[in-house]
Amino acid sequence: MLGSVAVAHKVYVLYADLSDEEVVELAQQGEQFAVEYLVDKYKNFVRAKARSYFLIAPIRKISYKKV
Repeated sequence: MLGSVAVAHKVYVLYADLSDEEVVELAQQGEQFAVEYLVDKYKNFVRAKARSYFLIAPIRKISYKKV
């Protein structure tokens, strides 16, 4: 397990020197570490953007009248 973490770290360092477009191309070619690198790189950005969709307005209780 520890060996695979070291390998992943070395690969991530290599991806840091590439543009995002280049890493995406590698991911599209099936390179799993490229996918993991991009997910890890942008996870906080995605969380911040997604959070705003759920905090737009408080949920209001809707009451219905029988007519």
